[in-house]
Amino acid sequence: MKSIFYKLTFLMAVFFAVASCNEDDFLAEQPLDFFDPDNSFVSLANFESALADLYAGVRTMSFEGNNFSFAHVYGTDVMKDARESAAIGRIGNYVSALNPTGGLTIWHWQGWYKVVSSANTIINRLGASELTPEQKGLVEAEARLFRAFAYRYLVYLYGGVPIYTEELASPRADFKRATSGEVLIQIVEDATFAADNLPSIAEVIDGRLSNLVAQHLLAETYISPQPRLSSMILEQP
Repeated sequence: MKSIFYKLTFLMAVFFAVASCNEDDFLAEQPLDFFDPDNSFVSLANFESALADLYAGVRTMSFEGNNFSFAHVYGTDVMKDARESAAIGRIGNYVSALNPTGGLTIWHWQGWYKVVSSANTIINRLGASELTPEQKGLVEAEARLFRAFAYRYLVYLYGGVPIYTEELASPRADFKRATSGEVLIQIVEDATFAADNLPSIAEVIDGRLSNLVAQHLLAETYISPQPRLSSMILEQP
């Protein structure tokens, strides 16, 4: 009798377990909320958050990274690292450290192109946003100045580098280097737009980009030793 009872109990348990659980429904994810590019670039608050990330990215590249930020003065008449080892990220040994796979080389390349990529996304997403024309102009000006600033470091560190000004929706491996002059022209275009559309230094809060920052970058770019830069700028429509 007990054997029959146990068997019936087991069969009933199996039946209810199978009948009461739809695996597809049980395993289906039901997120309470999520972010993607389509709903993350709608309001002004969304774009302000994206711009704040650009400030953070530039701060990281300028002041963090295990002394990698000093690469802008290593090997010049300002500084030389006397440690003959590239193992800790310094470039005392220039032959072994300055190569395409060196940590110092990759750190600057990836970091500044992240700034370029984020700026491109912000600019590309403005068209479908709910921002007013005035707000769109201010956000685009700020993002373009960050892009110009990133290309400023890239061209001075690596010479001619790939230029891309559109948001990337999928991986690409077909980038081609532009000339140094072409990169500088891109900097001039972005910085000029920023200088024309950003508020004055008296109108922004401390630490926020103003038109004077864009004008300073323009002045620096105009005196670049790049041959034919002046004539190339004059040839622009």
